[in-house]
Amino acid sequence: MAGLLTQGLRPFFLAAALLAAAAVPLWTLAAWRSENLLSLGFDLVWHSHEMLFGFTAAVIAGFTLTAVPNWTGRPALTGGPLALLAGLWLVTRLAAPGLLAAGSWSGLLLALFPLVLAGHTAREIIAGKTWRNLPIAGLIALLAGADLWFLAAHGGVGDTAPAARLGLAALIALITVIGGRIVPAFTANWLAARQTPAVRLGPGVDRLALAVTGAALVAWVGWPAHPLTGYLAAGAGLANAFRWARWRGWQCLAEPLIFGLHLGYLWLVIGWGLTAAAILWVPSVTHGMAQHAFTAGAIGHMTLVVMSRAALGHNGLPLKADALLSAAIACVFVGAVLRVTANFTGAAAGPVLMIAASLWSLAFLLFFSRILPLCWRRCRRIWRATVKPWARYSLAIDVRHWRTGRCMGRDIFAKTIPSCCRRRCSGSPPPPWSARAPMACSLAMCRLK
Repeated sequence: MAGLLTQGLRPFFLAAALLAAAAVPLWTLAAWRSENLLSLGFDLVWHSHEMLFGFTAAVIAGFTLTAVPNWTGRPALTGGPLALLAGLWLVTRLAAPGLLAAGSWSGLLLALFPLVLAGHTAREIIAGKTWRNLPIAGLIALLAGADLWFLAAHGGVGDTAPAARLGLAALIALITVIGGRIVPAFTANWLAARQTPAVRLGPGVDRLALAVTGAALVAWVGWPAHPLTGYLAAGAGLANAFRWARWRGWQCLAEPLIFGLHLGYLWLVIGWGLTAAAILWVPSVTHGMAQHAFTAGAIGHMTLVVMSRAALGHNGLPLKADALLSAAIACVFVGAVLRVTANFTGAAAGPVLMIAASLWSLAFLLFFSRILPLCWRRCRRIWRATVKPWARYSLAIDVRHWRTGRCMGRDIFAKTIPSCCRRRCSGSPPPPWSARAPMACSLAMCRLK
C-alpha cells in the first residue's frame, strides 16, 4: 500500500480508470432498460457530472501532482497528504448519486475536490515561479468554478446546461494547450529516433489556433445556437486541423502511444466540425454528437494515452504500448465512433450505445489491469556505471538542483531519469563536467520488487 502513495499518478489514475469503466455502462443501462438504476440516482445529471467533474478531475490530479513538481522543483505530494486528497475524491464520488438525486444545496460539497486541487496547483506553480504553466492552474480553477455552477443550478438556481458546457470548454482548452505541447514534442522525439524528418512547428499557427479556439469556446458556452458561434466553431476546426496536419501523426502508426495522441487531437477537430454543422448546415447532426466527439473521442483518447505514458515512464519502463494498451486504445476509438454515429442507426441505436459503452469500459479495464502492478509495487533504485567510475555520482545530484536545471548545465538528465530515481548519493562530488565527455553509464532505472 505504501508504494501506492509515492506518486500522485498512482492512486488517481487507478481511480479514474475504475470510475470510467463503471460510470458509462451504468448510465447507458439505466437510460435504456433499468428504471431501478435511475431511482438510485444514476441518471443523466449524475452521468454528466461524474464524467466531467469526477473522472477528468482524477486524471488531471494524477497528471498535475506528478508533473508540477518537475516543473517547479518543489516536493511532490506523497504519503498522508496524498491519501487525504485521494480520500476526498473517493468520498465525493460515493456520495454523488445521493447528493445529486436530493437536488439540494448539500450537493455543493461535491465541488470540494476540484477546488482543493486548483488551489494546490496554483500555489505550487506560483511558489516555483514557473509562470508559463500558470494558465493550466487557471483552467483547473475554471473547471472547479463550472462544477460549483453546475451543482448550484441543479440545487434550484437555474439550468445545468451552461455550466456543463463551461466545464467541457475548460477541458477542451486544457487539451488544446497541453496537447499542443506534448503531441508535437513526443512525435518529434519518436521520429528523430528513426531518422525521419522532424515535425514542423510554427508558433504563429499555435497562437492562431489557441486564439480562435478560445473565441469559439466563449461563444459556445454563452450562445450555443447562434450562427456566429457556428462560424467560430468552423474556424476553430480548420485552425486545429492545420495544426494537427503539421505534426505528421500518420507517420507514427507503428507506436499506439504516439498515434493515440494524434487520434485524440483529431477528435477535437471532428468535434468542432460537428458543432459547426449542427448550428449552420446539417439538421441531422445534433449537439450531442459534437459533445460526445469531444468527450468520448478527444478526452477518452488523450486521458488514456497520457495516463499510459506517465505510468510507464515514471516507473522506468519503455514508452511502448504492449498488447493490452494497444487494445485499450483501439477500444476507445471504436467506442467513440459508435457513440457519435449511434443517432444514424435508427432502431438499433440502443444496442449500438450498449456496445459503445462496453468498449469504453473494456478499454479502461485493460488499462487498469496493465498499470495496477506498476502502481502497487515499490520502486528499487539501482545505479549502474559501465565505464566511468564517477558516472553514478553524475546521476545522483541533489533533486533541487536537478529539477531546476542548475546541475552544471546538464538539464538533459531531468528529462531522461525517472523522478523517483533522483536522490542525493553519498561520496565525493563528481569531477568537472566536459561537454565532450561521453555518456559512459546506463540510465537509472526502476526495478520492481
